[in-house]
Amino acid sequence: MTRVPADVALHFEDVRWPRSTLVSFGTTTVMAGLSRIRDGFRLHLPMPQPLAAGDRVLVRDPGGRTVLGGLVIRDAAAVVEPAPQEVSAHPGAAVLIAHLHDHPLCPPEPSTLDGWGIGVGELNALSAAGQILYLGRGLALGINAPAQLLAVLADLPGEFTVSEVRTALGLSRARTLAILEYADRSGLTERLPDGTHRRVR
Repeated sequence: MTRVPADVALHFEDVRWPRSTLVSFGTTTVMAGLSRIRDGFRLHLPMPQPLAAGDRVLVRDPGGRTVLGGLVIRDAAAVVEPAPQEVSAHPGAAVLIAHLHDHPLCPPEPSTLDGWGIGVGELNALSAAGQILYLGRGLALGINAPAQLLAVLADLPGEFTVSEVRTALGLSRARTLAILEYADRSGLTERLPDGTHRRVR
């Protein structure tokens, strides 16, 4: 986690910060979490990044369309801290993160999560740490799921149905709907009056 000062970041009163955001470091863009601390904000990075004091970070909404603010790294040596010990030390968390890294759009079934010892508390903690995207109702995606979803949708017609997305993803209708709802909220897609969807980006 990298600390950034409040005076160079948008305040929470100015915008509804999503739990997960897209952050850009030069030519690198990753999903990350952002939380408020007493004297600024804390950026939850999914992996170490070569940051130094004075580096600027561009923060966008999860869909990548709206720039939420610019952050300036304050620490002389930016250090990415691991997820909270009680979560990162959980053997099931490592299995889940590895699975979603390889298959970001293949959320494990509830029975699988139960077998790994992963509950809602662990899912929320991993999401807050920027290691997964948790959509609620036990539905966890990889942090690269938005980019992967856009790639899948690029192979569909300009306006597509839930059934077409379901077939492309190989998921149940309920899970496909949850992902499309997330995509709509994030600005990746939009739902049309006739019930079909289309890519926005």
